[in-house]
Amino acid sequence: MNDFFVIVFDPSNKFFQIIITVLLGIFVGLKGRTFSELGSKIDTNNNGIMGIRNSSLFALLGTVVTFFGEVDNFFVIMSGGVFLIIIIAYINGVFKLGLYGLNSEISALLMFFIGVLIGTEQVMLAVVIAILTGISSAYKTHIKKFANTFSLIEWSGILQLLIITALVLPLLPTTPIDPFGIFIPFDIWLLIILISAIGFVGYFFSKYFGEKRSVLLMSFLGAMVSSVATTTALAERSKKENSNDILLASGVLMAISVQLTRVFLIVILLSEGLSKQLVVPVISCYYRNSDSVLLVPW
Repeated sequence: MNDFFVIVFDPSNKFFQIIITVLLGIFVGLKGRTFSELGSKIDTNNNGIMGIRNSSLFALLGTVVTFFGEVDNFFVIMSGGVFLIIIIAYINGVFKLGLYGLNSEISALLMFFIGVLIGTEQVMLAVVIAILTGISSAYKTHIKKFANTFSLIEWSGILQLLIITALVLPLLPTTPIDPFGIFIPFDIWLLIILISAIGFVGYFFSKYFGEKRSVLLMSFLGAMVSSVATTTALAERSKKENSNDILLASGVLMAISVQLTRVFLIVILLSEGLSKQLVVPVISCYYRNSDSVLLVPW
């Protein structure tokens, strides 16, 4: 039975590639219908060329093209044909249907190359791109609203974060600069970037979700990356703002709990014997944290 699943779900298995391609095409194509807040489907006629069928067919075409890699220039010819179809669809949409914008056309191109990625056994990358494509199309109204509320100060903050990350970090040495081997500029600057990024994300969470939910959400997600950076960001926020200290303390406790869970799961995966010795300390820490959180007056 195990051998059967290994063969069936092998990324090089062409039947597996076709099934995954069609499923991703259906997933992205579902966003071609507009959904109300209650989840009921509203049929519209302004969905461009990217319905369920077309989305699946574009992706499937990309996968099938890779099956004929030994044919000279086959991929180039088929890619040119896809481009031509998309150009015709765009011209038809603009002059006959009055549909402006390139969302559907870009989605069609992405679906074609998602199929190509699956055909070349890069399934995980294809899944990630399909998810991002579906999200960007399904939530385009929310994205526009978010962009309209974006200020120049917030944009400048992102620019500063990109500068300290992309320009400064690669220039720092990755070896210790002190005789004791403690201070590594690259690691120290990386921690500063994490603290800044977590604080920046927390600002947007607070702006759109409210203070209480933003602190807990930021603590949970931030601890997935670094509990130290999350705790430091919450401490900085407590010092700079007149925030609810009890709420921020709860966020710290949540970050610690997430970190404990992360470490415990890693230990379980790497050493089953060592994990049994950690059960009592981890449970006792959880008990203390949960007991403290229950005392928080919401």
